[in-house]
Amino acid sequence: MTRNPLFVLSKWYFDCVAEDGRAFIGYLGELRWKSLSIHFQSLLLHSASEGTQTRFSLRRGPPPNVSGPALVWKSSPLRVEGTWNALESPVQATILESDAGAIEWHCLQPRATARVRAAKAGAVCGLGYAEHLRMTIPPWRMPLKELRWGRFLSDTDSLVWIDWRGPYSKQVVFHNGAEVRAERITEQQVILRDPKVILDFEESFVLREGILAKTALSKIPSVQKIFPASVLGIRECKWKSRAVLCRDGKAMSSGWAIHEVVQWP
Repeated sequence: MTRNPLFVLSKWYFDCVAEDGRAFIGYLGELRWKSLSIHFQSLLLHSASEGTQTRFSLRRGPPPNVSGPALVWKSSPLRVEGTWNALESPVQATILESDAGAIEWHCLQPRATARVRAAKAGAVCGLGYAEHLRMTIPPWRMPLKELRWGRFLSDTDSLVWIDWRGPYSKQVVFHNGAEVRAERITEQQVILRDPKVILDFEESFVLREGILAKTALSKIPSVQKIFPASVLGIRECKWKSRAVLCRDGKAMSSGWAIHEVVQWP
């Protein structure tokens, strides 16, 4: 990466889904662009009975504490404390490397046992996931039209995918810690090659949908003046889905997936 880039986005992502479908998603990050510096923390909680609840803070927060297989994240502004204990080894990849900047993806917890407690919402206990992304290329300069990302976890399997589409294409897929290739990635399924393994999404719930100016960036003051229209107009849709992983038409395992589609204008 560029030694002293003008743009840096460092973003942590954490999640946990209980067997009954109650879900937690957390974000922690910092954006530096020229003289601008923005810190942010947010969470999303979802259940079938209460729908989606969100909290957001612009206060700076410490990074998670990572010690061996354990990762602990605490957020005072969000009143959240979570612990992830890895069931698989970390995986990582360079998504993009160019003169304009780079994107480094580090999945510290592809599959973990997790327990997250958010004030007034009780504890969410189940399988979880955690990753860190570092970007030194501004989103408005990325050679990209569509991004598909997701993760599926069960008692025996993990599947993580990143699918970039546009002038620059890149696919990163890991199944149980081994890098594999996908034949097709859609909103309904992920089909792997050699051997053909299919992940089918059977029941999906929308967690968040809309343009970034009204979703992820909406809490930033004067956001319309900070970011160009090409960023504000990016559209995202994030789902939580019941899913089944099959091989040769036979179910291997079932669990929960969190996945999204992000489209540039």
